[in-house]
Amino acid sequence: TMDTFVDSSWYFLRYCSPKEKKFAFDKKKTATWMPVDQYVGGIEHAILHLLYSRFFVKALRDLKYIHIDEPFTRLLAHGMVTKEGSVMSKSRGNVVDPGEMIEKYGSDVLRLYLLSVSAPEKDMEWTDEGAEGSNRFLLRLFTLADEKNKIKSKAIEGRMHKTIKEVSEDIESFRYNSAISKLIVFSNYLLQTEGDKKEALKNMALMIAPFAPHAAEELWSKLGNKGLVARAKWPKCNAKKIDNKLETAEEMIENVKRDIRNIINLVKVKPRNISLFVAEEWKYRLFEDVKKSESRDVGQLIRKFIVKGHENDSTKLISILVKDPGKISMEILNEKYEYTFLNNNKEMLEKEFECKIEVMKAESSSEQKARQALPGKPAILVR
Repeated sequence: TMDTFVDSSWYFLRYCSPKEKKFAFDKKKTATWMPVDQYVGGIEHAILHLLYSRFFVKALRDLKYIHIDEPFTRLLAHGMVTKEGSVMSKSRGNVVDPGEMIEKYGSDVLRLYLLSVSAPEKDMEWTDEGAEGSNRFLLRLFTLADEKNKIKSKAIEGRMHKTIKEVSEDIESFRYNSAISKLIVFSNYLLQTEGDKKEALKNMALMIAPFAPHAAEELWSKLGNKGLVARAKWPKCNAKKIDNKLETAEEMIENVKRDIRNIINLVKVKPRNISLFVAEEWKYRLFEDVKKSESRDVGQLIRKFIVKGHENDSTKLISILVKDPGKISMEILNEKYEYTFLNNNKEMLEKEFECKIEVMKAESSSEQKARQALPGKPAILVR
């Protein structure tokens, strides 16, 4: 009882002055360090240890030994690891031996997997396949580190700074699973994108360090950095480097490639020619107007934003956008930007699909298919 329920109710006060020999704790040092900024523990602590700690603190406050009313400012009650739907227990026989997983993958993979599956406050279901996915992610970073491309890429630089921003925010908010997910997405992007990746990988080493410290140190050294990544400064986001337009355009290209593949699989014919139609300029303006409007009343939006000369089409489009706001991307481009970006990537698309690619403006085409083009979603005609 003394070394569990009693001592666990005030140990945090002793931590403030562990070398104090005359008193239980130094009042001045507890005044400096207390209360605890963040407490992380299991949910069972809320009705045992945390409750007793509050009683002790309030009693010591009344006796004038300390100045605080509560021992902990914030609480994060973490979830449990389950297997086969139940909390791991020797009696149930569903315990996973971490030693076996560490022997197979190393402690970094195990730690990364446990943090990536769900939010810290949620329970997580253990699967052996999940650890394999975390292992592939770390190995991917070392594969990328072997690349020798020296060509600077604004696209990679922009994505890097956006990843730094989002991962930093997620870690500060204890959204570790979300942070790891964004790092995995960025690593996949690097794998598919041409350009110098050394700076991006340097920052990846810094950002994976809290989750996979040993792999981070190895990657840091492999990239030619001196000292320990653990002693290096956390990367800073330069918001001016984030190019949301470019990122949206890249996503458009990926969606176009996916849609072309789906069409080819459907018609089961090798294409000789693929036409891509960029939406008319009035559709971009309409998308912007609907996005900015606070109203979601279809009738009101139609009266306000109906496009002269395109009354029927704009009316239908407004109704579609209100029912499915997901059709409006976070960053709406314009006709000229999409047309230029698609043309700049035409050679890449021709190599991938082994046929001629034609980029056209819908307003200049007589093809019926061209009328289906929307901002961020070119119409596609496969012949």
